[in-house]
Amino acid sequence: MTKGWRIFGDRLGLAIELNIVQRLRPMKQVREPTNGNFLLGKIPNLHSLVPYSLEARKPVYDCNGSDGLKGAHIKTAADSREHFTEIVRALQALTLES
Repeated sequence: MTKGWRIFGDRLGLAIELNIVQRLRPMKQVREPTNGNFLLGKIPNLHSLVPYSLEARKPVYDCNGSDGLKGAHIKTAADSREHFTEIVRALQALTLES
């Protein structure tokens, strides 16, 4: 969590539970986390990489220096594969459950 987000970090979990989870749970739109926390505040922000991805017409995690990325953006793009993989696995699990 960034320094700025830590200001609200303690309040974020309760706000997510009250304003999102409790509203979606009755509609069966919630997949309960295995660790008990939703951790929405820890989703990585890839917004600065998306324009490069769009221009290159490839996934963020496949972008590199030849697509205009520099410095830490190259590593962040490569590391994003893990985040997308976890999302795909969760979606596949939902498909298998139905």
